[in-house]
Amino acid sequence: MAWTPDGTQIACAGGSGTVLFGHVTDRRYEWKNHEVILLDDKKVKVIDVLQGNSELLDFRDRIIKVSLGFGHLIVATSSQCYVYSEKNWNTPCIIDLSSNGRIVCIKQCLDYFCLVDNFTGIQVFSYEARLISQPKYPGLRPELITPPCISISNDHLAIKDRTDEKAIYLFEVQSGRQLPEMPIRFWNEIQEIALGQSGNGTGVRQIIILDKNRDLYLMPTVQFKRNGVLVIKKLGAMVETVAWNNDGSDVLVAMADGRFVIWPYPNAIFVDEDVVALTKFERDGSNISPFPGLLQECARKKQWEEAIRLCRYAKMKELWACLACMALNGQDLNTAEVAYASIDEIQKVQYICFIRDIPTAEARSAEMALMRKQPKEAENILLTANLVYRAIRMWINLFEWERALELAVKYKTHVDTGLDSVAIIKFTVKVDWESIQNKIKMEDENEKTKPITKSYQ
Repeated sequence: MAWTPDGTQIACAGGSGTVLFGHVTDRRYEWKNHEVILLDDKKVKVIDVLQGNSELLDFRDRIIKVSLGFGHLIVATSSQCYVYSEKNWNTPCIIDLSSNGRIVCIKQCLDYFCLVDNFTGIQVFSYEARLISQPKYPGLRPELITPPCISISNDHLAIKDRTDEKAIYLFEVQSGRQLPEMPIRFWNEIQEIALGQSGNGTGVRQIIILDKNRDLYLMPTVQFKRNGVLVIKKLGAMVETVAWNNDGSDVLVAMADGRFVIWPYPNAIFVDEDVVALTKFERDGSNISPFPGLLQECARKKQWEEAIRLCRYAKMKELWACLACMALNGQDLNTAEVAYASIDEIQKVQYICFIRDIPTAEARSAEMALMRKQPKEAENILLTANLVYRAIRMWINLFEWERALELAVKYKTHVDTGLDSVAIIKFTVKVDWESIQNKIKMEDENEKTKPITKSYQ
């Protein structure tokens, strides 16, 4: 008994000399209101379950791969690839596959799809059948690529290296060029990768990684390193299967430890880890509420009043926690205050009120970066705005006295403030507090009178 390399046909030989041939049929694919059924090796039936219509598509050659998603049907035969739109099932765009290659995988996103064959390698096309790019890297073996090893979005293509199970390559879709610092080295063998499709409303694309221990991780595809360390967070454990919702919102769903888990806003783990546990749903069934998708749409459009009304209507604590992280990420303090108050995070409400009273927008942005536990980002914001004293005071408040003294010496200001902070801890010496307090008061007055000063509305 033997299968063909594409896995669509099987041949068997018996002891009597009889040879049997078979092919896989009745494969089903679903997308929104469309269902596609592979009737035999040359026929496909498309059913619109809402309208009750059906179309029968006949092909000249044997069908090898089928993919349905994002309003398009891709059918690859042994000689051609047909691209159908849900708006017209009669006139497909056709791609010639005369390179003697064998299609091993098809992946789709909103505007593009990629074909992987064992001869040409990886090719990215538009749905008008126009070749966009051909990403490559040294040691690429396209014949070993399977659907869990590759993922595509409108701007990035991700590939797990089959020769090194811990490496991921990221490419620009339009140019086919590798992103800098490739490959990404993970610390464990990777089983599956998948790119989010909407970018969380901030334009930041994210990728999920499922390792051999069935642990699920989330990381951004740009600026994925900070101080040489991967910016990656663990979302869950004992994950059996995982998928993004590709219908306009980056809702993440998974089967984990026998339960159906939904992360309405996975990016919350990079915004406020303290409330991440509140942002996920756990269900015994597979029903998904439409509210998380609607909430992401409101946040993407900066419609914060509508988002608050939606959460009040839904009366779900998980949605309030998601809205708090969305508003904090979108730097809308009024919405963040309402959302945090609704989940009884009083200390965060008080801190937001403190941030709102800060006179400069840059200083407010720095404090919000601190809420996200990103002090280096906060420092960069303050130094770019020439708020050196506030940066020094930030490190003192974080008990990082050496860093405060470094900034004071570098910018030749408030050296005594930074030095006294170090001296108090290490040497117990006398401090001229009156002089320091006068300088601090003068800095506060100067900040309030700066041209960039603007109260929060």
